[in-house]
Amino acid sequence: MSKVILQLKDLSKTFFQNTLQERKGLDHFNLTLNEGDFGVIVGGNGAGKSTLMNIIAGKLNLDQGQIILDDVELTNLKDYQRAKWLSRVPQDPSLGTAPRMTLLQNMAIASKRGQKRNFTFSVCDKDIAFYRACLKELGLGLEERLELPMEYLSGGQRQAVTLLMATLADSKLLLLDEHTAALDPKTQRLVMQLTEKLIKKKKLTTLMITHSLTDAITYGNRLFILSQGKLFRQFDAEEKAKLTAEDLFRILEKSNEMLL
Repeated sequence: MSKVILQLKDLSKTFFQNTLQERKGLDHFNLTLNEGDFGVIVGGNGAGKSTLMNIIAGKLNLDQGQIILDDVELTNLKDYQRAKWLSRVPQDPSLGTAPRMTLLQNMAIASKRGQKRNFTFSVCDKDIAFYRACLKELGLGLEERLELPMEYLSGGQRQAVTLLMATLADSKLLLLDEHTAALDPKTQRLVMQLTEKLIKKKKLTTLMITHSLTDAITYGNRLFILSQGKLFRQFDAEEKAKLTAEDLFRILEKSNEMLL
């Protein structure tokens, strides 16, 4: 029996409480992921997807509920304290790396995520060989450009590196926050293929938000549909395999109608 890795229990978050603009970001939301699950979240604008991701990452505080990751309660921990257990790839390629630092420096920092750091910076030959081997797997030729500042990479290259960096340190959970949304269609496909490859190779428990119904159907073994901060429906691997993008579109339309 698979081990439960992520438990989201009764999560609630209200914005602008007691005002005319009051809005439910999450409304008694529950979700569980087992070890190795690749969960995909879809929903319309305002469904609560970004709120959920920011709450798991520690960027927003809960009004109520619990976040438990590998038997460790993260609910009251700051975002930097959670870095020991989880990693996140943002939507904007410019946010996942330090643009003026080299590719090598970014990789070295990422590999020490969640560890206590000092003011010295050193990378040994063994580290460099490891980073080169990791970059080579991307198939972008970046293994020979370790001294290049990140700002000189294209958006797709930078996002591919950000994804790789997120998997360097041992994380219990990988968060993918619409990480292909800012890329052109060809680069989106490349990054999603790399995503699936890294997740399978490292057996990562993953939670991904996407607006692409095709990607939602193609990738992952769990599917969650959000609407107005609530979990409207979920599908296991067997159920998900039977869905088409058209099916998913109709379900999303129904979720919007029923929760009005």
